[in-house]
Amino acid sequence: MAKWKRCGLQNRYERVQFPPVPPKPGWWNGIHARLKIVCHKACGFESRPGHNKTEINALFFVIIEKMDQFSKKIKIEEALNKKFYPSWFFTNEKIGDFLSIKNNKIKKGFCIGGGGDFVFNLFSFFAAEEISVCDTRPVACMTIDLKRAILKKFSLEEVKEIFSDYKKENKEEVYNKIKEDITPLSKQFYDKLFQASNKNFIISLKNSGHWYKDSFWQFKKDYLFYLQEENYSLLKKNIKNIKICYGDFKGELDKSEDNFYDLVYISNILDSKKDCHDKEGLLETIERKLKTGGVLVLATQENVQKIVKEVEFVGLRKKDIKIHRFKLITLFTKHYSYSFVVFEK
Repeated sequence: MAKWKRCGLQNRYERVQFPPVPPKPGWWNGIHARLKIVCHKACGFESRPGHNKTEINALFFVIIEKMDQFSKKIKIEEALNKKFYPSWFFTNEKIGDFLSIKNNKIKKGFCIGGGGDFVFNLFSFFAAEEISVCDTRPVACMTIDLKRAILKKFSLEEVKEIFSDYKKENKEEVYNKIKEDITPLSKQFYDKLFQASNKNFIISLKNSGHWYKDSFWQFKKDYLFYLQEENYSLLKKNIKNIKICYGDFKGELDKSEDNFYDLVYISNILDSKKDCHDKEGLLETIERKLKTGGVLVLATQENVQKIVKEVEFVGLRKKDIKIHRFKLITLFTKHYSYSFVVFEK
């Protein structure tokens, strides 16, 4: 039975199926609504029952610069058939120059995947040895893979044109240039996606339904400071050091040695009691995996002071904080009211 349902992300109505498909969605990164009257629940880091089933089957893959891929029972058809919730193509977190971690020496890091922009921003400041990004949505991981190939292959001006020109018939030209630099799994996905009739690269992505339509306009704003001229050359030099992991955030983080990372980045993970039922366990894991002097960067839309207390309880010290409170104008500007906190071990 189909009904009309309010869509909190884009403030419009869309026709959806009841019960929703998928009936048991998995984790995704971020709160996808602007007001709690629209959507009051956040998504946590742990998989819901629908994802736990795949977790039992040891679903994972890792992508590194050499294009090595380790996978088991990854069902690409499920991604193509939209069995997972949409992903973000560009970040909705305006973290900007808040990154006080620029004064730190970041060699190894572990971050929420999303669209990969936090890591791309990070690599535009640091010559890190390796930054791992982790997400439980296959499309999110393949988004990072696609964007990494684009950033690797094209100049800054070409990248800006690809992401901003919605009229040029450039789909085949762009994809043919990057498809050998994405993993076989991603290639299988994008080969089918780009069979769509539209000849524009970015419109083909936007119209596919795999990404929130509200996640493409951020390119025009100051969310992506890795696309600034003074930062882009360092990003291109470092981009080979990105490692993409598909799996549960805490589970993947637990695989590394203690005192291993200079930085851990999480977004909205602590915002939901239902989906993050073991906050202390996650925070204790992060504290163990960070080196002395390492930093946790945290993005949240919830009560910042409460979260600060929870993080400090496991032994991390608040280093910097920037609070963004909700303003009515954000409903019209589509800006999301994230607060950011940096903690140090």
